[in-house]
Amino acid sequence: MNCNGIKLKLERVPSLSTSLQAWDAADKLALAAHELTVGDILVLNDHFGALACGLAISALDSQLYWVNDSYIAHQALVKNLALNGITKNITTFPQIEQLNAEPTGIILKLP
Repeated sequence: MNCNGIKLKLERVPSLSTSLQAWDAADKLALAAHELTVGDILVLNDHFGALACGLAISALDSQLYWVNDSYIAHQALVKNLALNGITKNITTFPQIEQLNAEPTGIILKLP
């Protein structure tokens, strides 16, 4: 997937099939359409970390908060950040109730 001219390598977890991709059109649209240039960003329901990886390279000055209740999604995020050499600190939570910040914007991927 390309984001702001940078090619991201993204893989699904678990890697059961190489024909399935780890992003969809909603991920690409959200990354292309967001206009948050400053402030913290909350990402909800990012299944494989495509949104977090894209935001990490495009919203460089923003703190990212990432919430997903799926253990597999957390593993996919870690894997895809490593695959792309992204070292940005992303604060992850399994539940929204644990978030103790007030982000400027929210990117929510509907199931």
